[in-house]
Amino acid sequence: MFEWLRIGKPDNPKDVQYAVFGWGNSEWMNTFHRIPKLVNETMAKLGAKRILSAQFVDAKEDATGPWGN
Repeated sequence: MFEWLRIGKPDNPKDVQYAVFGWGNSEWMNTFHRIPKLVNETMAKLGAKRILSAQFVDAKEDATGPWGN
């Protein structure tokens, strides 16, 4: 899926609804949340409908994020 999105050749993203949850470890500084952020930004640019705000969690600090409590 990532390659399809990266090269910008979706069939009809305007019919797609999406939400992004990025879960990563900040010790991986070069790649930390890179893919979920790219998916979130690219889908919006292509006209897909975001149904929730993107959520990002650092597993190093908080492994459960907004669902932990």
